[in-house]
Amino acid sequence: MGLLGMLFLQFAVPGSDFKAMAPEALGRFNAVVYVVSMVAALGGLLYYRRARGGRGRWARFSTRGLNPALLLWGFVLICAAGVVLEPLLAQLPDLSLNVGRGLWTLLMLVLFAPVLEELICRGLVLGTLRARYGVTLAWLVSALFFGVMHLQPVQVINAFVVGLILGYVYISTDSLWSVMILHAMNNAVAYLMMITGHANTLLIDLIHNRVVYVA
Repeated sequence: MGLLGMLFLQFAVPGSDFKAMAPEALGRFNAVVYVVSMVAALGGLLYYRRARGGRGRWARFSTRGLNPALLLWGFVLICAAGVVLEPLLAQLPDLSLNVGRGLWTLLMLVLFAPVLEELICRGLVLGTLRARYGVTLAWLVSALFFGVMHLQPVQVINAFVVGLILGYVYISTDSLWSVMILHAMNNAVAYLMMITGHANTLLIDLIHNRVVYVA
């Protein structure tokens, strides 16, 4: 939803040349559009949930989600999934949106996205569906929803698998802290890869070259 808003404005605003914007300015623009879009989406989903009779707590936080060993295990699992998936995903067209550079892009990726996307996908979607249809269906649908949010084929497939991992961690800890932190870690390393010129490099190649390890 946030990505959809960014994509829509970058292509639909008449007379706007976003490609000519400085990376820092583009990052600030994208961050603002992303936050506004995601907050609106969260508010709309909460309103719909309430209108359908949804009650009770939907966002769960627990200190179990701050367990360092669990966070390390989750991050390693995300990295392992990346190693397996990336050679296959490399065969698909990559239509990645230019998210810009600088502080605002970093904030969008490691703060705004982890908080807002986890509130929606693991908190609201998984939590609501779990109460109505059980854990398994809620886990699968929330991961699929997370994948579809990323719009592009490469990102949809990868995000779906990452969503399965994050959903499992959330169900295991009953805490959004854990998945927000894991999401932020994943995006932080992805941003590091982007600014160091390794955005299109496969993880397995980075491991062989001992450059950096990223999910």
